[in-house]
Amino acid sequence: MTVILYLFSIAFLSAGCVLILYTTEYRRWFQHFVTNTPPKILAALPAGIGLLLIISAFGSRYPAVIIILGILALLKGALILLNPNQIFDQLKEWMFNRAGDQTLRLFGIIAVVLGTAMVSWIK
Repeated sequence: MTVILYLFSIAFLSAGCVLILYTTEYRRWFQHFVTNTPPKILAALPAGIGLLLIISAFGSRYPAVIIILGILALLKGALILLNPNQIFDQLKEWMFNRAGDQTLRLFGIIAVVLGTAMVSWIK
């Protein structure tokens, strides 16, 4: 269980650092990834991550926080799959065309803080 939490922590830290340092390149890569990947696979990724987080939550000192993150990931997968009122399409358009670099760097900072917190919470 703790191995999964360590992997997610490292992934959060890595993605956050890349997003902070290489914002334009990350946006370009992510846009290519999202537009060329079928929606069912895009929905399965966060849903799988959510399930793994929920399963591994009890290897943490604060399992409720990890379970909440897992539930949010499951909801994200459902949102991508169902796409009510074209919400996912609007989010893609915002992220790729309207969001500023500072906004994406803020998401990177949040990911670094969350990854660091997750590492410190592992039993």
